[in-house]
Amino acid sequence: MNEQAFIEIIKQWISIPYLLTFVFLSYGFFKKTKIKQLILNFFKWEVVISKTWIVLIFAFLIAIPFYFLLEGEKNVVLMKLIISYSLGTSFYELIIRRIDKLVSKER
Repeated sequence: MNEQAFIEIIKQWISIPYLLTFVFLSYGFFKKTKIKQLILNFFKWEVVISKTWIVLIFAFLIAIPFYFLLEGEKNVVLMKLIISYSLGTSFYELIIRRIDKLVSKER
């Protein structure tokens, strides 16, 4: 498999713009704001909402414009967003969180 074929496979199954938007907005949004507490205070909820559900809802909201802007059949586009979300959460857990811990320790 050559480099061009590999890039075509990535383009077919992963939305790079959505992936980057999701990862960097999520990092900034959840790291720099107290969104979980704001949501609980706004709705006066006493239940604890896991960060996993908040991230999933946030990813869904970010995906709405990408769903309508990406070309192709609806099921392929939806699958592209789902795969990009899965890759984005894994990318954050494996790479960005470790980098953030290293940078935080150096400060």
